[in-house]
Amino acid sequence: MPYIPELLESSVTVIVRYHEAKLGQQPNPESERIQLLLKKPHIEMITDLTGLIEAAVTASARDEARRPLLMYVLHNIIMLRSVVDSQTPLDDDSLASIKQKLVQYVVDIQTLLLTSQGTEIPIKYNQKEVRLYGLMGRAWSAWKLSCSGNILHNTLFPTLLLPIGASRDRIECELADMLKEYQRHLVLNARELDIHSRETVLKTKEDELVGLKQDVAFLRSELKKALAQQEQAASEGTPRHQDSYRFQESESPPSILSAVWAGLFSTPQQTTGRVEPGIRRATAHAPQQPPERTHFFDWS
Repeated sequence: MPYIPELLESSVTVIVRYHEAKLGQQPNPESERIQLLLKKPHIEMITDLTGLIEAAVTASARDEARRPLLMYVLHNIIMLRSVVDSQTPLDDDSLASIKQKLVQYVVDIQTLLLTSQGTEIPIKYNQKEVRLYGLMGRAWSAWKLSCSGNILHNTLFPTLLLPIGASRDRIECELADMLKEYQRHLVLNARELDIHSRETVLKTKEDELVGLKQDVAFLRSELKKALAQQEQAASEGTPRHQDSYRFQESESPPSILSAVWAGLFSTPQQTTGRVEPGIRRATAHAPQQPPERTHFFDWS
């Protein structure tokens, strides 16, 4: 089944081939010119095609009569290009509108291919009506397609897989299937873009997570170093604190023993002042020394 992009390409080919025929250029089936046009931005492509039309219809006076036909083809190229450039699925209203325009486009071209060159056919598009001459000419006793008619017959209809003279219902059915297939392509493309976008976000989050893990590892390393330094400082300061503590605990017993010792061997005159209860108790139980005797000698 043909796609919308193929219908666009065949319509562009119609203008290129007509330009080549009128300027006496040999058509090249493998011409890169068409592909280069399709790769250009929308506005630039339309500008180039307009230039080709202008050059073709001014090649001779009688070719001017084909300007409305070529401009009608260009109008449908603009519509097809907007559909091809869309990256999101079409809504129901847009889909129905495009289907109606495409059906009318194919029906109009088919009508022109079955109409003689001397007869005008009214065509309505872009909120206006134009009159286009038929594409069937008479050569001797037989009917023959004109130059533009022959190009349209050999380029557009093979893409649509439709014979000349197909009913409108068949044309509608073929184009409906084409649009349905292309709509499915747009849906899949939109999902693929969504997946790619989510994968990009996921990759960004993963990179951020790696950075956060590195930051956490660095902070843990710094914290470990700080704790080790603190423990080392504490261990180096422990002996001084313990000695001081032991000293404070042993202050009281040496003081009491000293006082007791002093009370045992001191004279009454030396033990003046207030005596601590502990000392008084200690001296009360201490053995009393006998008073020193004074011997009197008479040296005279």
